[in-house]
Amino acid sequence: AKSPVDSHNRHVWFAEPAIKEGVLTEDGLIQIANHKYQAGSYTLLDTYLSPRLWQPLTDMLPMWLAPNVVTTIGGTYCLLSFLLSSYYLSASTGDNDA
Repeated sequence: AKSPVDSHNRHVWFAEPAIKEGVLTEDGLIQIANHKYQAGSYTLLDTYLSPRLWQPLTDMLPMWLAPNVVTTIGGTYCLLSFLLSSYYLSASTGDNDA
C-alpha cells in the first residue's frame, strides 16, 4: 500500500519551498486514522432549536443533497433578500443612488 505521506519532488505552490521529508509523522498519521468526530450542543440555541426546528427541517431534505448545496441555497436566499430589501428601501425613501 502506498503511504499517505507526500513523497513528490515537485511542489505545486508558488511561494513555498518543496518539502523533501514527509508532511506528517507516523504518529500524526496514527492520530488522524484514530480520530472520531463528536458533535455536540454548545449553546442554548443549539439545545432548544436543534430538536424543534433544525432537525425537522433537515429531515425534509433528500439524503443525496450535499451540505455545500444547502449552504449555497441559504446564502443565495440571503443575498436575494438583501438585494430586494435594498431596492425597495431606496425606492421608498426616494434615494436612487443605491
